[in-house]
Amino acid sequence: MTPGRAEDGAEDMRRFTDGLRAAEGDHRSHLTVIGHSYGTTAVGAAAAGGQGLQADDIVAIASPGMDTDSVGNLHIDPDHFWAGTAADDNISLVTGTTLGPDPTLGAFGGQTLAIDTHGHSGYWDPDSQSLNNQGKIIAGLPPSTVDNRRDEPPAIVPGL
Repeated sequence: MTPGRAEDGAEDMRRFTDGLRAAEGDHRSHLTVIGHSYGTTAVGAAAAGGQGLQADDIVAIASPGMDTDSVGNLHIDPDHFWAGTAADDNISLVTGTTLGPDPTLGAFGGQTLAIDTHGHSGYWDPDSQSLNNQGKIIAGLPPSTVDNRRDEPPAIVPGL
């Protein structure tokens, strides 16, 4: 329930993705970094530090929080940050408590994936939209998304 281990590994993750990019030379591939559960916290800590992860896309699946308040801190275009959580995933009971806000909400600033699977481990079920969406992102294609403005407090308009 703390970001300590994620922060401890952040520099190693950045060095890993830096090494991938260096090994590619002039033949840059499409790099997608996917985190699941506390792995999203680790991805968030790594992406927020230094020069980020040099990823083309970042995907946060079943995140308890990414150790940052906004996609703006992750060194990636908000149009290439994707988050999704199944409606019945119990991770939602702790998301937003100690590891940062829910990255599936519009206030975080990214895109919210359409998820059709169940529980905390169903995101890779064969023939699911959840798995298909991740595959599309890895291939550099747009996935199916949902409205990420749900469950947010209404905007406060000054003077009203």
